[in-house]
Amino acid sequence: MQTVSAVPQHDERLGASGVASRRRSITNSIITGSLLVAGLIHLLPAVGILGADVLDRLYGTETASADVEVLLRHRAVLFAILGVATLTAAILRRAQITLLVINLVSVATFALLASVTSGTSPEIDRVTAVDVVLAGAIMIALSARGRDHLRR
Repeated sequence: MQTVSAVPQHDERLGASGVASRRRSITNSIITGSLLVAGLIHLLPAVGILGADVLDRLYGTETASADVEVLLRHRAVLFAILGVATLTAAILRRAQITLLVINLVSVATFALLASVTSGTSPEIDRVTAVDVVLAGAIMIALSARGRDHLRR
């Protein structure tokens, strides 16, 4: 019985260099896709810059004070910066590992903080679930890049 693989181990038509090229192409697609998804997800909270009403809807909370509003709006700006940098890394290979790691730290710490905090809103729970899935995608991309480096 012949097994089927997403990347052929040997294909007479491709040759050794063709298989290696195909592997690199698949690896690059995984990494680019992960960065695009992470970048777009990190841009979503940027709308919080528009004010307390948007922040309240976004997080399912009530912005209790002007100080909290300033902090959350600043957080929105930081997410916009992270999102744009991550989208840029999707096309700039030299920045990919750095941005993947930064994104992983971002989503993993949020998920960890939310999981150890009781009484979070359904909106925060939804963000946590998205961040856990995104962390998995980022780890797959990092693993793919690591395998790509080991093969060279």
